[in-house]
Amino acid sequence: MAQGYDKHLLSLMERFGQDVKLYRESRGLRMTDAANDLRKSYGIKIDQSYLSRIESGQVDLKLKHFLAIADYLELDVAQLIASLTAPSGVEYLGEDPYVFRSLLRLKAELGQKEALNTLHRFFELLEKYDKKSPGGADRPTERKKRV
Repeated sequence: MAQGYDKHLLSLMERFGQDVKLYRESRGLRMTDAANDLRKSYGIKIDQSYLSRIESGQVDLKLKHFLAIADYLELDVAQLIASLTAPSGVEYLGEDPYVFRSLLRLKAELGQKEALNTLHRFFELLEKYDKKSPGGADRPTERKKRV
Protein backbone atom coordinates (compact mmCIF):
# COMPACT_ATOMS: atom_id res chain seq x y z
CA MET A 1 0.00 0.00 0.00
CA ALA A 2 2.83 2.42 0.77
CA GLN A 3 4.22 1.92 -2.72
CA GLY A 4 0.89 2.94 -4.30
CA TYR A 5 0.77 5.98 -2.05
CA ASP A 6 4.30 6.94 -3.09
CA LYS A 7 3.34 6.68 -6.77
CA HIS A 8 0.26 8.83 -6.20
CA LEU A 9 2.25 11.44 -4.27
CA LEU A 10 4.89 11.54 -7.00
CA SER A 11 2.17 12.07 -9.60
CA LEU A 12 0.71 14.96 -7.58
CA MET A 13 4.12 16.59 -7.19
CA GLU A 14 4.75 16.28 -10.94
CA ARG A 15 1.39 17.89 -11.73
CA PHE A 16 2.01 20.68 -9.22
CA GLY A 17 5.48 21.26 -10.67
CA GLN A 18 4.04 21.51 -14.18
CA ASP A 19 1.51 24.08 -12.95
CA VAL A 20 4.23 26.09 -11.20
CA LYS A 21 6.34 26.18 -14.35
CA LEU A 22 3.35 27.10 -16.53
CA TYR A 23 2.22 29.95 -14.27
CA ARG A 24 5.76 31.21 -13.68
CA GLU A 25 6.49 31.29 -17.41
CA SER A 26 3.10 32.82 -18.26
CA ARG A 27 4.01 35.72 -15.95
CA GLY A 28 7.36 36.14 -17.68
CA LEU A 29 9.32 35.22 -14.55
CA ARG A 30 12.76 33.67 -14.78
CA MET A 31 13.43 30.86 -12.37
CA THR A 32 16.20 32.79 -10.59
CA ASP A 33 13.97 35.84 -10.12
CA ALA A 34 11.10 33.71 -8.79
CA ALA A 35 13.41 31.94 -6.33
CA ASN A 36 14.82 35.28 -5.14
CA ASP A 37 11.34 36.76 -4.71
CA LEU A 38 10.17 33.70 -2.78
CA ARG A 39 13.19 33.87 -0.49
CA LYS A 40 12.78 37.59 0.19
CA SER A 41 8.99 37.79 0.40
CA TYR A 42 8.23 34.55 2.21
CA GLY A 43 11.46 33.82 4.07
CA ILE A 44 11.72 30.30 2.71
CA LYS A 45 14.97 28.62 1.78
CA ILE A 46 14.73 28.19 -1.96
CA ASP A 47 17.12 28.68 -4.84
CA GLN A 48 16.95 28.17 -8.60
CA SER A 49 18.07 24.54 -8.31
CA TYR A 50 15.39 23.68 -5.75
CA LEU A 51 12.71 25.47 -7.78
CA SER A 52 13.82 23.53 -10.84
CA ARG A 53 13.41 20.26 -8.93
CA ILE A 54 9.95 21.39 -7.77
CA GLU A 55 8.94 22.15 -11.36
CA SER A 56 10.14 18.74 -12.51
CA GLY A 57 8.33 16.96 -9.66
CA GLN A 58 11.50 15.65 -8.05
CA VAL A 59 10.89 17.11 -4.59
CA ASP A 60 8.70 15.97 -1.71
CA LEU A 61 7.45 19.50 -1.19
CA LYS A 62 7.02 21.01 2.27
CA LEU A 63 3.66 22.61 2.99
CA LYS A 64 5.22 26.04 3.63
CA HIS A 65 6.88 25.94 0.19
CA PHE A 66 3.63 24.82 -1.43
CA LEU A 67 1.67 27.67 0.17
CA ALA A 68 4.33 30.29 -0.55
CA ILE A 69 4.60 29.31 -4.21
CA ALA A 70 0.82 29.21 -4.63
CA ASP A 71 0.48 32.67 -3.04
CA TYR A 72 3.40 34.11 -5.02
CA LEU A 73 1.92 32.89 -8.32
CA GLU A 74 -1.57 34.01 -7.20
CA LEU A 75 -3.01 30.50 -7.39
CA ASP A 76 -6.17 29.64 -5.47
CA VAL A 77 -4.96 26.93 -3.09
CA ALA A 78 -8.37 25.24 -2.84
CA GLN A 79 -8.75 25.08 -6.63
CA LEU A 80 -5.16 23.96 -7.00
CA ILE A 81 -5.61 21.08 -4.57
CA ALA A 82 -8.89 20.11 -6.22
CA SER A 83 -7.27 20.09 -9.65
CA LEU A 84 -4.36 18.00 -8.36
CA THR A 85 -6.56 15.39 -6.73
CA ALA A 86 -9.44 15.27 -9.21
CA PRO A 87 -9.41 12.50 -11.77
CA SER A 88 -9.13 13.70 -15.33
CA GLY A 89 -10.24 12.62 -18.76
CA VAL A 90 -11.84 9.23 -19.22
CA GLU A 91 -11.01 8.28 -15.65
CA TYR A 92 -13.26 11.11 -14.46
CA LEU A 93 -16.15 9.88 -16.56
CA GLY A 94 -15.77 6.40 -15.13
CA GLU A 95 -15.57 7.62 -11.53
CA ASP A 96 -18.43 10.10 -11.55
CA PRO A 97 -21.64 8.05 -11.64
CA TYR A 98 -23.83 11.02 -12.60
CA VAL A 99 -21.70 11.94 -15.60
CA PHE A 100 -21.30 8.30 -16.60
CA ARG A 101 -25.06 7.60 -16.45
CA SER A 102 -25.81 10.81 -18.34
CA LEU A 103 -23.45 9.84 -21.14
CA LEU A 104 -24.91 6.33 -21.30
CA ARG A 105 -28.42 7.82 -21.52
CA LEU A 106 -27.29 10.23 -24.24
CA LYS A 107 -25.87 7.35 -26.25
CA ALA A 108 -29.00 5.23 -25.74
CA GLU A 109 -31.36 8.03 -26.77
CA LEU A 110 -29.42 9.39 -29.75
CA GLY A 111 -27.23 6.53 -30.88
CA GLN A 112 -23.45 6.61 -30.74
CA LYS A 113 -22.86 8.77 -33.84
CA GLU A 114 -25.36 11.48 -32.88
CA ALA A 115 -24.23 11.40 -29.23
CA LEU A 116 -20.65 12.06 -30.38
CA ASN A 117 -21.88 14.92 -32.60
CA THR A 118 -23.78 16.38 -29.64
CA LEU A 119 -20.71 16.19 -27.42
CA HIS A 120 -18.62 17.79 -30.16
CA ARG A 121 -21.08 20.70 -30.39
CA PHE A 122 -21.04 21.00 -26.59
CA PHE A 123 -17.23 21.33 -26.55
CA GLU A 124 -17.39 23.92 -29.34
CA LEU A 125 -19.83 25.88 -27.17
CA LEU A 126 -17.45 25.63 -24.20
CA GLU A 127 -14.63 26.92 -26.37
CA LYS A 128 -16.72 29.94 -27.41
CA TYR A 129 -17.45 30.77 -23.78
CA ASP A 130 -13.77 30.42 -22.89
CA LYS A 131 -12.79 32.85 -25.65
CA LYS A 132 -15.64 35.23 -24.90
CA SER A 133 -15.21 35.45 -21.16
CA PRO A 134 -11.89 34.63 -19.50
CA GLY A 135 -13.37 35.13 -16.04
CA GLY A 136 -16.48 33.15 -16.83
CA ALA A 137 -18.86 36.09 -16.26
CA ASP A 138 -20.80 35.38 -19.47
CA ARG A 139 -21.20 31.68 -18.78
CA PRO A 140 -24.62 30.25 -18.03
CA THR A 141 -25.39 30.07 -14.35
CA GLU A 142 -25.48 26.71 -12.64
CA ARG A 143 -28.84 25.28 -11.70
CA LYS A 144 -29.53 25.26 -8.01
CA LYS A 145 -29.52 21.78 -6.52
CA ARG A 146 -32.87 20.56 -5.29
CA VAL A 147 -33.04 19.99 -1.59
